[in-house]
Formats: sequence, C-alpha cells, structure tokens
Amino acid sequence: MSDLNILKYFSENNFRESLVIKYSYTNAITLVCAYAGDVVKAILAGHKPPPLDERPYHRDLRKLDFAQVVNYEWKAGSNKSLPDFKDDYDISLHKRSVTIRQIEIATQEDITMPYQARISFGDYGRCRFEFMHFEVKQRLIRSTGKLEDSNEDKYIDIKDNKPVDFYNPFE
Repeated sequence: MSDLNILKYFSENNFRESLVIKYSYTNAITLVCAYAGDVVKAILAGHKPPPLDERPYHRDLRKLDFAQVVNYEWKAGSNKSLPDFKDDYDISLHKRSVTIRQIEIATQEDITMPYQARISFGDYGRCRFEFMHFEVKQRLIRSTGKLEDSNEDKYIDIKDNKPVDFYNPFE
C-alpha cells in the first residue's frame, strides 16, 4: 500500500474494541482480530450488521501484517495476567479477551523506514515500532450454529460457504 492508502485505511477503519485473536512479533508483526467497527456500530444503533451483497455476516476478521519492523518497543500495562503478551498471544491458548484500544499510524521523514505505528491493548500494554510495508486481509464469516460437543460457534465464509476456523481464519 502507498503512504496515502495506509493512512487512509487506518483513518477509515477504527479498530477500537476489536477482539485480538492472534498477535506475534519477530521481524514482522501479525495481528489477527475480529474487527468491531461496523458490527458494533450497527448493534449499538439497534440494527443487524450490514450485509455484503445481501448476505449477512457476524464477524469481520482482519489480518494486519506489518513487514520489516524495527525499533520495536513494548510497554507493559497494569494487567499482569498475560506476562508473555509482549510478542506472542493466541486467544485459543490464553482464553483471556484482549481488545485493541487504538492503532495510530504516522509517516516519518526517514525514507528507509517510512512509517511509525502505535498499538494500544488497554491494560495489557502497548507497543511502538517502525515499519516498511503493510498488508491487510479480510474475511467475513457467518455463524451456522454450535460445534458438536462444544458451546463454540461454527463459522462459514460468506463468499464461498466454506468452513472457517475462528482461531486460524487465514490459514
């Protein structure tokens, strides 16, 4: 994405209260979340989530990939129940709900590393880093009932009606 497209994407998509499904940091940052923006707005207004081409969906999943990350800094929050959240989190392993409070993206004068990001996870902590490239993937899914012998929902992709693993939606 170009500078304008990255800045525009984050100005048009408010990730506040989006549920974190996975978060990992090595030389890149991958953040998979259940995007809350459109769904939360609709529910609070007393409406159903907006359909896509007349097809209703229940979850808007997003995978944000920040590539060529440098100068990664983590500041722990007041909630110490997830000590390893600093660079690795998976909701299926931790069973603690973590939501995004804010994502801020800015451009920098440094042409070797043109972007700076700040992500806040509320009481769990926040990070700051610089990056070179950004890519986003989206998947809209719909609940089709409960999994056998479980209280968890089963989902299908609304575009191709194929089953989706909520904990690994992009694999």
